[in-house]
Amino acid sequence: MWVSLAIVTSILLLLGGFLFLHRHKSPFSPGLSKEAGFTVYYPSGLPHGWRIRAGSAHIDRGIVFFTVDSPKGTIVVSEQAVPASFDFAAFYQNGLQSTNQFSTPLGQAAVGKRADNQAVGSLVTDSTWILASPDSSSIDSSFIMTLFRSFTL
Repeated sequence: MWVSLAIVTSILLLLGGFLFLHRHKSPFSPGLSKEAGFTVYYPSGLPHGWRIRAGSAHIDRGIVFFTVDSPKGTIVVSEQAVPASFDFAAFYQNGLQSTNQFSTPLGQAAVGKRADNQAVGSLVTDSTWILASPDSSSIDSSFIMTLFRSFTL
C-alpha cells in the first residue's frame, strides 16, 4: 500500500512540475499591463509560421504596440484603454468598408477595409480596445480574424 501511495505521489509531483515549467507565459514584460493601466492581451497558439516579434512590445503615450510576423507579412497591433464615449458602431459603419463583425473569446470584433483598401481589425473587451493593421495587402481579413481569435490574457 505504501508503495502504491509513493508511486501515485511521485506521478503527481512529476505532472505538477511539468505543468509548472510548461505553463503559458506572456511574451511581454511582467509590468507592461501595470504600466499601461489596462489589461494587455496577446495572441497565443498562433498558426505555424506566425510569431510575436521579440522585443517589439512597447508603450507610447498610453498605447501598447507590438508586431506579429506571419508568412504573408507583418501585422502591427495596438492596444489602449477603451475610450469612454467612443461610438464603435459609427466607427465600423463610417470608418471601415465591407465590415464583418464576429465574436471572439474576449469580445466583439470587426474586420473591414480602410479607404486605401487595406484590411484593419478592431476587437473590444471590457477594458481594452485592440486594433490590428497589416503592412501588406496580401494580409486579408481572414488573417486578422485568426489573430483575434487567438488572443488571451
